[in-house]
Amino acid sequence: MPLLQRGEIALGVNSAIDSYLAYAGQAPFPAPMTNIRALLGIYPLGYMFWTPARSGLTRIEDLRGKRVVLNYRGLVGLDQLNRAILATGGLTETDVITVTSAGLGEGARAVLEGRADAVAMGYRLPLVVQMHAAIPGGLRFLTMGNDESQVTSRMPGAWVDSLQPGPATVGIEGPIRIANYQTFLNTGTHLPESIAYDIVKAIHTHWNELQRDYAVLAPVESTALAPSVLSHPYHPGAIRYFIDAGMWTPEHQSLQQAFAA
Repeated sequence: MPLLQRGEIALGVNSAIDSYLAYAGQAPFPAPMTNIRALLGIYPLGYMFWTPARSGLTRIEDLRGKRVVLNYRGLVGLDQLNRAILATGGLTETDVITVTSAGLGEGARAVLEGRADAVAMGYRLPLVVQMHAAIPGGLRFLTMGNDESQVTSRMPGAWVDSLQPGPATVGIEGPIRIANYQTFLNTGTHLPESIAYDIVKAIHTHWNELQRDYAVLAPVESTALAPSVLSHPYHPGAIRYFIDAGMWTPEHQSLQQAFAA
């Protein structure tokens, strides 16, 4: 992010969480990085807490009094999202026993070894499949609490959506509600508008080829490359292409103006 801010690199792939925290100047970033701009969305990440299935826990509200991995020393940006999800169940960090880990792997091992009751991560990670096989009885993803508005209000760039069980997922026994956040191809204000336009056009017009080569992109429609859930403003070159391609909506314009204000 600092390299993008200073114009020392042209492009970066960043989550909406990190993009928002950098643009707003929130921890772990020491000051607002207002030169950062979005070119397009690449793919959304589904994120939720999971527990051993034998625990009997099914909802975020059930985490009251439990040992919950809330802090990641190596992934500080997720700490705020973890608390936003907790808030959907009317809980704060004082209502649980906070566990800190270095990263996702250590957090998952804490649950596996009985040192924590719940940890949050992307449901499609290979680590989830490994933990499901290692934990007796497997794992279970929880469903969001009743107050879903806490996710969007506390963590701009994130939203809540439904997730159905499927052959490629584990730990999802029925329809659940989970948090989602976008992954962006970012740049800085230093990138010329014409080059930004050409980059977005090249990716959008060849999206079907990328989908064939990269499985993670397969379920992402080309129309989703201009997400209207924003954590930071779009680059003018990207806006111009989305207008030409008929992908720019009044909702996009309203959010872009809000950032400008």
